Amino acid sequence: MGGKTEGMRDLIIGADVGTSSLKAVLFSHDGRTLATARQSYPLAHPAPSQLEQNAGDWWQALVAAVRTLTRDVNPERVTALGLSTQGGTLVAVDARGRALHPAISWMDTRAQRQQAEFEESIGSEAMHVITGWNLCGGLNALQILWLKQNRPEVCESAAKFLSVPGYLTLRLTGRAAADYSSAGVEQLLDVQAGRYSQTILDLLGLKTQNLADLVPAYEPVGTLTAEAAEALGLSPDVLVVAGGHDQYCAALGAGAACGCDRVIATGTAWAVLAVADTPDAIGTPAAALSRHVAPSLWGALFSLDSGGSCVEWFRNACAPLCGGKPLTLTQVNLLAAESPAGSNGLLFYPFFSGAEYPAGLRNAQAGFYGLRPDHDVRHMARAVMEGVACQAVWMLNTLGDAAGGELILTGGASQSELWTGILADLAEHTLTLPETSEAGCVVAAALAGAASGLFASPAAGAARLGGRRRQVNPGPDRLAYREVLERYQNGAARMSPARRD
Repeated sequence: MGGKTEGMRDLIIGADVGTSSLKAVLFSHDGRTLATARQSYPLAHPAPSQLEQNAGDWWQALVAAVRTLTRDVNPERVTALGLSTQGGTLVAVDARGRALHPAISWMDTRAQRQQAEFEESIGSEAMHVITGWNLCGGLNALQILWLKQNRPEVCESAAKFLSVPGYLTLRLTGRAAADYSSAGVEQLLDVQAGRYSQTILDLLGLKTQNLADLVPAYEPVGTLTAEAAEALGLSPDVLVVAGGHDQYCAALGAGAACGCDRVIATGTAWAVLAVADTPDAIGTPAAALSRHVAPSLWGALFSLDSGGSCVEWFRNACAPLCGGKPLTLTQVNLLAAESPAGSNGLLFYPFFSGAEYPAGLRNAQAGFYGLRPDHDVRHMARAVMEGVACQAVWMLNTLGDAAGGELILTGGASQSELWTGILADLAEHTLTLPETSEAGCVVAAALAGAASGLFASPAAGAARLGGRRRQVNPGPDRLAYREVLERYQNGAARMSPARRD
């Protein structure tokens, strides 16, 4: 590549490697968004309960995205690249970094028998104490045990068992690395000690060299290898940071940098996340506990796997009424807006994936409750939106008081004026809505910028790159919604069918 001057090294790339697509943004050091790119990749379903990906798709998506971002600028101006990644997806690689088996997705639930073995040998409660995460049918520790028992030839050839950040940093720099927020999801980390758990490694027959190096989210992993630099079209001296778990990156990108902030992240799945200065400040021990990507902070989250998918279900369920086409999100909002707050007493429980937290209803089922002849599709549309919001606020309240901190809403629901108002009323708290829709990319870039010296800290970088924010205050319906939330919580248990022998 041609010559360059230090004064030109002013651009940063943040890449968010999600479950079904990679998004990347090119930022200038002064906060301007110069280019965006998106690359999709498939999920395979080779058997019931199995979900897999081709790890090479992540790399090819990153290469294509970076080349798109730098098409109209001098690529030698790029000084650093950071990642925000899905957590808990496993890829076994050989000594040359080649994937030996399709990557097993975090959504895969094939390892039920392996979960039972962990419960018997270590115990569910002990696993949560050690790793901060509950055993849940998947994630790396169980996936590794499944491979050992079902694909021994893979394990015999495997040099490392990695998740997304470890695989991509290995391809980028020759060194596999993951930060603490990502490693926690793998259920291999002793979250309090900040190192891999010897108890879990012994059970799996692994050594630390079989896993990614543990690094802070903002610490450089290394610079690009010659091969990676050529593929990406960048200078070999570009710094790379492993970044962090996408939920924690999105939280910081949305402005959650204080030890009393709370986040409601919305999408296909919804998550609520509490930020704290110490792990002891989290309101419930049942939540998934991790170290934050921001220095010295911790976080805990609950997830509602079927949050946004409930609205997708409703859209498709109404298709026969609309000439076979699903309702648009705008149409759902318009229908719901014609119903009063509380949907005339109709409740919807969004339990397509159960409701283990915070109600402890693992076998709960989704459905409407209180349906009467005077209810119509307008009440049902609003009840679905209210039900998802009730569940989110219930989880949020379980995480503890957010007094003195912000309540931040990110993701698709933030684009709905009705839904944001419902959430503000149910939470009885002002919502802060970031302007950016790519908070994960923002923090991936902020972490990279902090590592390269462009920003004083990850939080400072996130504040500069994140853009403006607006607020939504609770309205007059908040008193009515106080009663709706109480009815919702008191009636949740009726959605769990009695066990049948």
